[in-house]
Amino acid sequence: MAGRDPYEVFPHQLPVDGSDDSAFLSMGIEFGPFEEKATYRGSRLPEGWAIFKEHLKKKLIRDDNGNDRAYILLGERPLIRPLRRFDHGRDTYAPDQNTSARFCVWDYAIKGSRDDQVVFEKTLGLPDFKVNKDAHHGRLTSYIKTSFCERWLAVNYPNWEDNNAYWNEEEKKEEK
Repeated sequence: MAGRDPYEVFPHQLPVDGSDDSAFLSMGIEFGPFEEKATYRGSRLPEGWAIFKEHLKKKLIRDDNGNDRAYILLGERPLIRPLRRFDHGRDTYAPDQNTSARFCVWDYAIKGSRDDQVVFEKTLGLPDFKVNKDAHHGRLTSYIKTSFCERWLAVNYPNWEDNNAYWNEEEKKEEK
């Protein structure tokens, strides 16, 4: 590497913030050195991987199978974060948010809309939001997410928290 142009060795400029996550190294993304207070640093992606601009403030790193493996938020303080195949939480786009909460597991290996990516869901009735705002936030939401979504993931995809796990496997769709 001595005497070589650093842009030849690390041709992509990615945010410093988040680049220290060990998941990137396990994915095969390499980062070059950077100066103190630098916002971006040189990087090299695995063969066949590419960076795509999703919109003005967000880019995605896609693997050679077209799966989004990391996202890059642009702006005053850019950052990069790895993506797992599965995500889970409360569906903030679900109807009737005032009286119910829909919790989902999304499979990002499924191409299509966010609804197409749902492989598990649990909808629960809640007290009316206008009467009891606390039931819609905080510990209850965290408990439900952990109790239902993470339990389903642990049974069906025990290594779901590994950023490299399951990307090349077929999904298991829960009967709704």
